[in-house]
Amino acid sequence: MNVVDLNRKLQGMHPFWLTPFFELDLPRAYSVLDSCTILSKHQMCTVREVDFQALTKYDTSVFGYPRQTFLHQWLHTPGSHARVAVSHEGNISGYAASRVTFNRQGYRLGPLYANSMEIAEGLMKAIFQEMLDEGWSSSSSVYIVCPIGINHDAKILMERLKAKVCFDSVHQSRKIPNGRFSNWFAIASASIG
Repeated sequence: MNVVDLNRKLQGMHPFWLTPFFELDLPRAYSVLDSCTILSKHQMCTVREVDFQALTKYDTSVFGYPRQTFLHQWLHTPGSHARVAVSHEGNISGYAASRVTFNRQGYRLGPLYANSMEIAEGLMKAIFQEMLDEGWSSSSSVYIVCPIGINHDAKILMERLKAKVCFDSVHQSRKIPNGRFSNWFAIASASIG
């Protein structure tokens, strides 16, 4: 029995797409991102530098449902790192969050929502630089649940960063989210801390 059928049988939920659990090496991934040309039309801001209501509105439009309380807690957890991509016109075009795992054996990246792969790369570069500078973890591993089953650019990004698949999983829900799936590069998950 494959992972999709097993989830359907055991949890009674409908799995929708493949979301492998990836591991990145932080210094190596940062090195790849540092050599990329990042869009100069966007500024990578901290969460405190942007209007939280505008960020919530962006998250709702990409995820598909409002989740203001979750978002506030996730982005302000001790040991978290977050960046928001803001265009020169002042529009939010992506955001990403990462936090140290509970056992401090690496970092957990997600969500990573962006209007393009270039913006996703810029967000990751900014967060990875902060993680390297502040060093909350005793490991250089970064864990990402990546929705490659709905966003082919996410798969290309993981290949570019030389991510290795730890295990396959599926995204599942009691109903289909009403989001912009092409903007999903990593999803939030409590897996691995």
